[in-house]
Amino acid sequence: MTANGAYYALSDMQRYGLYWEERIARRLTDMGFHAHLPPQFQKPVVDIVVNSCLICSVKAARPKRHKPSFKAKARIRYQFNLSKIWKAIQHDPDILIILVCDEIAINRYTTFVIPARAIQGKTVSITRVDPRKYSGKYAKFCEAWDQVPSLASKVQARWEKANGQTELWNFISQSNS
Repeated sequence: MTANGAYYALSDMQRYGLYWEERIARRLTDMGFHAHLPPQFQKPVVDIVVNSCLICSVKAARPKRHKPSFKAKARIRYQFNLSKIWKAIQHDPDILIILVCDEIAINRYTTFVIPARAIQGKTVSITRVDPRKYSGKYAKFCEAWDQVPSLASKVQARWEKANGQTELWNFISQSNS
């Protein structure tokens, strides 16, 4: 919000991203985690913070037609650009990347819950019309919500050991003072 109370104008893509961030945060909350969206100044790396210590980045994509070469048949793929968060992934491999394949035509979505240490490039492509049938290197992370509790406890233990803090935000506020 601005000083006079008016909302900042968001582009369609920003609204689309915020919609998925809120929806994934609700899903994490329903799973029993404390998930919240941080202030806008923390973006683009931090989309959701889980249990005040685990950083999650949510990326959503709609299906796009892709023709890989001149003679090849056109295929559908979901492509995710991770270049804005790439430095953070290199610095802290315990970030959780949640990729959402928005299957608009059939009103369904599929998520890939991937620890950052498993990401192998700045772009991830899911090359199937039905992402649930994807068989590439990220297939084992399809709907892998069991990644969240193990990674959250690992990050929280690391924070407690290194800083004597259980929450990322307590650490940030103390280091900024």
